[in-house]
Amino acid sequence: MNIFKKLIAVLKDKPHLYDIVFEGNTPAGKKFDIIYLDPPYKIAFDEAVKIADLVNEYDLLENDGVMIVEHASDEPFNIDVINMKFERSCSYGLCVVTFFSKS
Repeated sequence: MNIFKKLIAVLKDKPHLYDIVFEGNTPAGKKFDIIYLDPPYKIAFDEAVKIADLVNEYDLLENDGVMIVEHASDEPFNIDVINMKFERSCSYGLCVVTFFSKS
């Protein structure tokens, strides 16, 4: 749930995102340029898989948009399982930021 609270905090002017994630309501035509995920590192991979599926299911990302996932360098993170196109990863010590785009 922390991942959603942080995303909502960043996108304060977009409360409909809360409805999409928690209630499955899809506001027609709403898409995002950037979706940033900062889940607890222990569950980052599982959350990224779930959110990528929601992003694809509800077509939430613009065609040239990016989903960014922050995760730990010492925790497993299999990019091949995430249902999006891997773009790149940047490592910052114990933190890794991984970028995905639409498949």
